[in-house]
Parts: sequence; C-alpha cells; structure tokens
Amino acid sequence: MRLRLAALILGLVGLAQAAGPVEVEVKGVRLDPSTGSPVVLLSEKAASGRSLPIWIGPLEAEAIMLELNGVEAPRPLTHDLMKRLVEALGARLDRVVVTDVVEETYRARLDLERAGGARVTVDARPSDAIALALRLHRPILVEPAVFSRVEGPAGTAAHAFGISAQDLTPELAEVLAVPDAHGAVVTDVDRTSPARKLHRADVVTGVDGEAVASAGDLMTQLERRAAGQTMKVAVRRQGQPVVVRLRVAPAGGDAR
Repeated sequence: MRLRLAALILGLVGLAQAAGPVEVEVKGVRLDPSTGSPVVLLSEKAASGRSLPIWIGPLEAEAIMLELNGVEAPRPLTHDLMKRLVEALGARLDRVVVTDVVEETYRARLDLERAGGARVTVDARPSDAIALALRLHRPILVEPAVFSRVEGPAGTAAHAFGISAQDLTPELAEVLAVPDAHGAVVTDVDRTSPARKLHRADVVTGVDGEAVASAGDLMTQLERRAAGQTMKVAVRRQGQPVVVRLRVAPAGGDAR
C-alpha cells in the first residue's frame, strides 16, 4: 500500500528520464493518514517538480523536523553525533543519493571524501542520510530509476491518445491544492499526441460535461471518442479551473 501511495504522488509529473540523479529538497514531514506513520516528502528542484514520499521512523522524523525548524536538541542526537564524527575525522560529505527501491524499502548512499582526498561510499537508510545531509548542508539527490520504479505499476495509460494518469487521492489533492476536486491527475503527456495541450499535474475533472471519477474513467471516456471528434476537457491547473479543447486526430494525423 505504501508503494502504491508513493506511486500516486509521484504520478504528478510522469515518467523519470534516463539521466543522472536529480537534486531534491525536503518539503517537510507529514503523517500518513492511513497508518499514522511519518512520511518525509522530497521535491525535485527542477522545473518538472516530481515529488517523492518516503516512509520513515518517528525518531528519524523528529531528527529531520528539528533541523528543518532550526531547533537544537539539549543533547546531541544520533545524527548530530554522525555530523561531529564526519567533521572530527576531517572528512567531507559530498552528497547523499536515494538509489533504489527494493521490496517497498528505499535505499540510499553517502558519498564521502576522506581527509586525504580518497572517496568512499557508505550504504545508508534514506532517513538517516537525509537527516545528516540537512545538518551538513549538503545536497540530496534521487536516481531517476527510483521515480520510474515506484510509479510504474500504478499508472493508467491511453497510448493511442498519448496520456498517462493516476487516480486523484486525498493526499494528492492536498499536494496539488485542490482539496475539493475529484478525477484523475495527468502524469505524462506525449507532446506529439492529441493530448498535447494538457500539462503534467493537471487534474482532469470532466470531459464534455461528464464528470471524471478516476484515471480509469478518464481513459474510458477518451478512448471512446471517434477520430476527428472535438471535446472539452475540464481541468484544475495549479488550483485554477481551465477548459482545454482537444481534437482526436485520425491515425497518422495531427492534433489541433
């Protein structure tokens, strides 16, 4: 369930590209409403702005929140000790990287440089790595494969129309600032397809006046349109209502 919820949130911006790790920032720590477990939310700094939720333990959540809020604990916490050890040994934390998801468990590594210049990589839990990176003011990165692996199973695609989407959940609605909305979140758009006027993270709420209840509902409505048919798609874009007119192109044709 955790992996599926992560996939839905990651669906805000679609498939990861085959590139190097991307830098993210810590947007905060929230509670999973279904389990009460802490979730640290990472957000990509690039324009696409993908989000990555990682479930963590309460102690690690406290360590991250203290650092985010600039609160110093009365006595050094575990991650404060880690920071002091790195500094006392004359080492330097280059960066931390969230590298993989294995059986719904995230993996990370610390990229360090020793005092003499030698480089060393240390396996770590993402929660510990993030808490340490915040204390040392070092970058946090995520491998694109993490985005694609987490989001892959939950996506719904209409390949002929050129769009992928996810169900809009209460958690996604909160992230997208559309708490009163229903429908489907656009996760990927083929810019050469009939759907090219839609944007990633658009929340589709209706097609030709007919409400959209889910990603599957959206795909059903789109795929039953005939070639050359024009439709009005109601979306919430950055919280604002927008109507997008789309025309289904004939096979091999252009979309207007």
